[in-house]
Amino acid sequence: MNFQKRLFKRIQKSPPLFFLLAYLTVILIGTLLLCLPFSSAEGNFTSPVDAFFVSTSAVCVTGLTPVTTASFWSPLGQAIILLLIQLGGLGVMTAVGALALLTGRKLGMSQRVIFMEEKNEDELTGLVRFLKFILKATFLIEGLGALILASQMVPQFGLVKGLIYAIFLSISAFCNAGFDPLGPVSLSDYSSNPVVLLTIAALIIVAGLGYVVYIDFFFRKTKRIRLQTKMVTAMTLLLLTLGTLGIFLMEYGNPSTIGGMGLGEKTLNAFFQSASLRTAGFFSFDQAAMTRPSSLFSCFLMFIGGSPGGTAGGLKTTTMAVLVLGLIARVRHTRDLPVFHRNCTRENFQQALILFTASIFWITIVGFLIQLVEADKEFLDLFFEVISAYGTVGLSRGITGNLHALSKILVAITMVFGKIGPVTMLGALLRPAKYRGHRVAEESVMIG
Repeated sequence: MNFQKRLFKRIQKSPPLFFLLAYLTVILIGTLLLCLPFSSAEGNFTSPVDAFFVSTSAVCVTGLTPVTTASFWSPLGQAIILLLIQLGGLGVMTAVGALALLTGRKLGMSQRVIFMEEKNEDELTGLVRFLKFILKATFLIEGLGALILASQMVPQFGLVKGLIYAIFLSISAFCNAGFDPLGPVSLSDYSSNPVVLLTIAALIIVAGLGYVVYIDFFFRKTKRIRLQTKMVTAMTLLLLTLGTLGIFLMEYGNPSTIGGMGLGEKTLNAFFQSASLRTAGFFSFDQAAMTRPSSLFSCFLMFIGGSPGGTAGGLKTTTMAVLVLGLIARVRHTRDLPVFHRNCTRENFQQALILFTASIFWITIVGFLIQLVEADKEFLDLFFEVISAYGTVGLSRGITGNLHALSKILVAITMVFGKIGPVTMLGALLRPAKYRGHRVAEESVMIG
């Protein structure tokens, strides 16, 4: 009993631990539902490992899956996956807050703190208004995306099926999930359809910007745009441009990807690949057929991911920008981190360095362990898989379904790590340091 009381008190005092447990609870509920016969197309029990993997992938809005979503799951199973995607895209605590608002309940202080943790907010004031804005913006954008996609899907699949596909794709794209109901080829059949590819790319990009950016652009009360918005916008445009140009040049002559397309289609598909690498997971050509340089370049983009405060995963654009600024400042022997006529704080740089270091350590350790288990598989394929899981991207070089059960569990844990973030994950698992009333003396060591 004493252990239970201590655990309950620790959960109350630790938002990161509560945050982690909330996500794990939703994942486990999803796992149980997907295991049951009514979730599979054939009416059989699903392997607990595969159900856990898919549930984790949906809640963490990743898109990696060991089975084909369109054929393996029943309509009810696909509906469960879509619900998990929506919960993961909004954020579990955002969904809890939305339920509280619908039932007329007020958000307590602890709920506000956890919601702030989930959305990377620094202030408690105005969180209820922010929550309402998130819900309105999410459903409005998803609805608009579904209408545009329905104009292409309904003529092809009929009214009911076309609408279902359009809604599924819109929610999955805006939540940066990468699940689709179209089969193992994903959007390959639409590689020459700019309406479908550009709509999904737009949903991915808009979601990856973050809700704070929406507010700053459309509802700001002053003329000055915040530094956060400027950095997010600049980094997003830079990475989309570099990604498009890089994929276009490296895959230009590859007949297995975009080599056989016309110039316009090559540009369209290179842009779509660049957008999807921002943690979405859709693809319009075979990922396993890409050249090695393209695959490694894709890993770099997946590692960075989207921007904080939205549905995207990865290290985040602002984190990478601050790291580069800190490196330049160190080389120039200055403490300033200037950008857009402002200075980022040294605390920002320390946070970015911690995130980067923790992420590299995690990816290295998990990659090593999976390579031990999957000794017969190519290192690049496994590395691509781990980076995709960390960035909650969902792209794969076709090995997910053939992974050992232990590898699937490691990849699933990496999705959780990438979704909630290294600092939150470690903060949930480690106890806070106790103040002992004194500090030992400091001593410098050589670095580098």
